[in-house]
Amino acid sequence: MTSRASNGWKTTAGDNAFQQRFRDIKHQNKVGAGAPDRRAPRHQGRSTALFDVPIKRIHEYKRQLLNILEAVALYQAIKDEPHRDWAPRVKIFAGKAAASYRTARLIIKLINDVAEIVNNDPMSPDG
Repeated sequence: MTSRASNGWKTTAGDNAFQQRFRDIKHQNKVGAGAPDRRAPRHQGRSTALFDVPIKRIHEYKRQLLNILEAVALYQAIKDEPHRDWAPRVKIFAGKAAASYRTARLIIKLINDVAEIVNNDPMSPDG
C-alpha cells in the first residue's frame, strides 16, 4: 500500500486489483477491531458493520452529542421501517471531561440511557 501511495493516489483510482486489496485490508482491520472484548461481547463478529467511534473531549458543542442524537434518529427510523435493509452499525463513544463539568456528565448519562434502550430492544438483532 505504501509503495502505491508514494506514486500518488490518482494512479490507483482505476486499478481494480489495488481497490480489492484496499477493501481486504480494511476488512481485516475491522475484524481485528472486533476481536473478542470482555466489555463488548455482543459486537463480536460485526466485521460488516459500520463502526462510528467519536473520541473527543466531551462538551455540549462537540460531536458526541450530535452523534447520540443521530443514534436516536436512526433507532426511531429503524423502528418505523423494520423491514428496510438497514446497514448494521456499532457506535462506541469515548472521551474525557472535567469531573465537575455537569453538562458532560449529563451527556454521558444520555449516551448510557440510549444504549440501554437500543441494546435491550427485543426487535434489535442483538436484543
